[in-house]
Amino acid sequence: MMEFLWLTGAVVGGVVGCVHAVGVYRRCARAPARGGLDGRARAAYYAAWTLALWVLFGAYVLIVWLLGMVLYLAAGRPPPPVADGPS
Repeated sequence: MMEFLWLTGAVVGGVVGCVHAVGVYRRCARAPARGGLDGRARAAYYAAWTLALWVLFGAYVLIVWLLGMVLYLAAGRPPPPVADGPS
């Protein structure tokens, strides 16, 4: 079961990370070059890190969130009420 959760989290993190990495690449590629790096090389570097962090933390956050929900529901507490709006 834990392998399934890690794999699912990594896949979800990978999908979201790809979308975010494309956005980071497009934004950084338009910026003027600084230092010794070409704008596209720097953008690819940032996009690769964005994807890697989403895959890593996507799996971690999914597992922690699911385990937290299971423990919360196992404790027998009802979910908190939803507010109707400002009172």
